[in-house]
Amino acid sequence: MSKRMLVVSTKLVNIVFLELHLDEDQPSHTISSEHHYRGDGLMLFNCNGLIPMTYSFNGRWLAVTTFGQEIHADLVGRELRKVIDGENVTITNLEAKFVPKG
Repeated sequence: MSKRMLVVSTKLVNIVFLELHLDEDQPSHTISSEHHYRGDGLMLFNCNGLIPMTYSFNGRWLAVTTFGQEIHADLVGRELRKVIDGENVTITNLEAKFVPKG
């Protein structure tokens, strides 16, 4: 069986925690970093012979700033830029790819 791991990388500024929020009955997936994140994988897909080409980021992400404020982020545009309490908060260079696994 063909399995693919979704791997996400991003640059974070003034963000210490980024979490994908799925449906309430599914587990969340977490990215923790202050600068760059290159993950081991967020999700594993059993592709049954198909090869996924792209991943569409949705609006269900939770980010926590270095000063503890929660932001519900819509990452459809693959970036977030805000100024909160005079501090720049950014998620940029957001990329996702599927890599063969097992």
